[in-house]
Amino acid sequence: MAAITITDASVIQGDGAIVESGTAGEAITPGEVVYKSTSDNKFYLADSLAASVTATSQIDNVYGIALNAATANQPVTVQKSGSITVGGTVVVGEPYCLDIVAGQIIAHSEITSGNKIVHLGYAPTAATILLAINRTGITSP
Repeated sequence: MAAITITDASVIQGDGAIVESGTAGEAITPGEVVYKSTSDNKFYLADSLAASVTATSQIDNVYGIALNAATANQPVTVQKSGSITVGGTVVVGEPYCLDIVAGQIIAHSEITSGNKIVHLGYAPTAATILLAINRTGITSP
């Protein structure tokens, strides 16, 4: 699978953005997809690997995309919806999803069999994704 190659400094909050500040539970870089833990309310890298022990918790609590870098127990801001410049090149009109690699974003066409499908949004331009997180509950055939 080919995840979007992200340049950290190019991740920018866009129009209509809804953001939330919180605490990182581990090292997070801008542009990575995070979930909010129900046990400690901290943000961690999310993945869609169905076989993962924590996949259900991660998928059910996918929250958004980190806007800044943070190490464990540092402040992090997460964009939950609206337009975001993802710091990499995306294909206009393509839906984008959570990858099996923690924190990564892939095109829907890159999803492999047996993984949970979590749509993150669609690309209205070659540099932005319009976030509209949808935890489908579907496992890719």
